[in-house]
Amino acid sequence: MNDFQGLLLAELATADIRIPLSAEQISLLEGHYQLLTRWNQKINLTSIRSLRESIARHYCECLYFASLLAADVDRSGADPSISVVDAGSGGGFPGIPVAIYSPGWKVSLVESDARKAVFLREATRGISNVRVVCERLDRVDGPADWVVSRAVRAADVLAVVPKLSKRVGLLLSTQGAAEVERDARMVWSKRSVIPWGVESVAVFGAFRSVEP
Repeated sequence: MNDFQGLLLAELATADIRIPLSAEQISLLEGHYQLLTRWNQKINLTSIRSLRESIARHYCECLYFASLLAADVDRSGADPSISVVDAGSGGGFPGIPVAIYSPGWKVSLVESDARKAVFLREATRGISNVRVVCERLDRVDGPADWVVSRAVRAADVLAVVPKLSKRVGLLLSTQGAAEVERDARMVWSKRSVIPWGVESVAVFGAFRSVEP
């Protein structure tokens, strides 16, 4: 077992829910990390440099988010082959871990920066349920079952969500969660605290025209 695999499994063991991963899934996550590290020397994909912090803040945080989203989908009785749009994917978070965690989902990584979109295409060559869309979010056509996002201004995401989907999942700070929860158009589920984040939470919601 190498450092990435060992640290990933050790960090995931600290979560309060089970996050099962196959050897193939861990290999895909590690491949993404290795490519992210190389490309980050040329373009700004992440400010996090250390292996341990990258695993905790990027991969564990996004896998935990993916598991919460999957649980929500299961409870709703939705089609298991749902479509997900990652708004402003950047280095591939949370979309790539989401796609790896749930290989039956169709995940679109939307990124307007052309260089980052090239990276995303390279990083997802071995992940068959992912497509990369190099476009501004407000120009992307729907519909999708879910829009998810991380490290993108939540108000910008919610401004364009209605034409893409009725449901949204966000990884954001507790302050950011408090702001979006004031949006009268939405019904939000209870916040889920992210074990590895610094005051990071996941929130899932639906526009009031759809049952949450």
